[in-house]
Amino acid sequence: MKSLTILTILFVGFVFMTASATIIHVPGDYPTIQQGIDACGSNDTVMVASGTYIENVTILVPVISLIGEDRNNTIIDGSGAGDVLFIGGFKVSVRNFTMRNGGIGFLDAGIEISFADSCHIECCDLENNYSGLCLFGSSHNTISRCRFSFNTNGIHFREDSLVATPDNFDNTIQNNIIENNSAAGLFYEHTFMCHHSSNLITGNRIINNDLGLSTIMSEDNTIAYNDIVGSVGYGAAHGMCFGGGQNNRWHHNNFILNHSDTLQASDVGGGIDYWYCVADSEGNHWSDYTGPDNNGDGIGDIPYIIDGDESQDLAPLMNPLVSSIAGNVSDGSDPITDVHVQAIGTNIDDYTDSGGMYALAGLGAGMYDISFTHPLYQDTVVSSVPATLDFSTALDVVMDPHTETDDNDASAPTRFALLQNYPNPFNAETVIKFSLPQSRNISLTIYDLLGKKILTLTDGYLQAGVHSVNFDASDLPSGVYFYRLQSEDRVETKRMILLK
Repeated sequence: MKSLTILTILFVGFVFMTASATIIHVPGDYPTIQQGIDACGSNDTVMVASGTYIENVTILVPVISLIGEDRNNTIIDGSGAGDVLFIGGFKVSVRNFTMRNGGIGFLDAGIEISFADSCHIECCDLENNYSGLCLFGSSHNTISRCRFSFNTNGIHFREDSLVATPDNFDNTIQNNIIENNSAAGLFYEHTFMCHHSSNLITGNRIINNDLGLSTIMSEDNTIAYNDIVGSVGYGAAHGMCFGGGQNNRWHHNNFILNHSDTLQASDVGGGIDYWYCVADSEGNHWSDYTGPDNNGDGIGDIPYIIDGDESQDLAPLMNPLVSSIAGNVSDGSDPITDVHVQAIGTNIDDYTDSGGMYALAGLGAGMYDISFTHPLYQDTVVSSVPATLDFSTALDVVMDPHTETDDNDASAPTRFALLQNYPNPFNAETVIKFSLPQSRNISLTIYDLLGKKILTLTDGYLQAGVHSVNFDASDLPSGVYFYRLQSEDRVETKRMILLK
């Protein structure tokens, strides 16, 4: 098997700026996102504060960035009509949004990239659209660390039957979660004159869709290092038609419990796809494979038959591939011991050792939120950490000591601040503290992951000082919640994790 490789991940946004670039704030400078976009020139950035924006946004200006304050709490809602976000300019970067409630028509999407190249979509949630994201006549785009859920299709490679060049080529779809979509997780639309080609699909968790991947008439694509799990139909369905659709490379994927865990992939139409890696003679893991491994090399001795009898995985892997996230936790200089580290939403966790090292092993491909908890330090959550099968992602974290203000101190705080709740993650109860430099009217409100108001903890006039409020969540289900402190002129939002 392939040796473990350490990847260093730099958590930076894709921002194309020059010294003359302008930063536009919504709603500070303009009340709507579209008005902010319309005021942009090339190299400008639109920063959008948390909130729900009921609009359909179009970007035609090249080389601009659209960045939300918080992906879970900066929401663009299309009200059930058209594309939530349409991109027609090249080198457009979009980060930290939820795009929801696009239209229900075949051409509608949470994000559509149409005849636009070299765009970057990162750390976005796309939900309840016909297609979460649609690529149309576009190339060299990167879609990473996003979540596509409860759409009809998660990602749609749309055809253009009027041109004789590849419809969508050289795009990278990596480290996303593509789950619970009612048709296909990833859908290559049947093309008439040309083919979706040379795209890389890697490091994705493709889970519980009706069909995992549908790649009819696609050519020269690489589908590798993905978790493809729990599809109602095939985990992957490929077909050749009208002389096109072959030479795709499928390898180092986990196919687990798809199609009732029998005949998990199909390949029909006469084309030739490669269901193993020619370079290292390793194929995919199939949970229904029952062949022997007499020499103990981790590769099955007989091929795995792909439905349609036209292709075989000649080197099926006996064991599923897994990934890990590991690193060092410190206070900036010295390592911190006994920090509880967890991949949120899983039972995979660890504690830092005497050198501040931890390792979260046994992860599938995709993205994870990682929590770091210690009673003497401010709890930390790192969002959307990517993991790819058979690799380890390096994630070093610096934690800050608790710097709580004495509630009995007569001097007023110097700034308006909302502190991280403690403990976090928490079970049933937690404490939220905030400081007010001046007496004022404030509200402290709890929201769920979809932005629905759950509870108002405090609403009224408070004296300057440091305040503590207990939050009892014993009646709420486990999950991610947000708490927002708002006054007449300031708003701060943080998130917390309830684990029962």
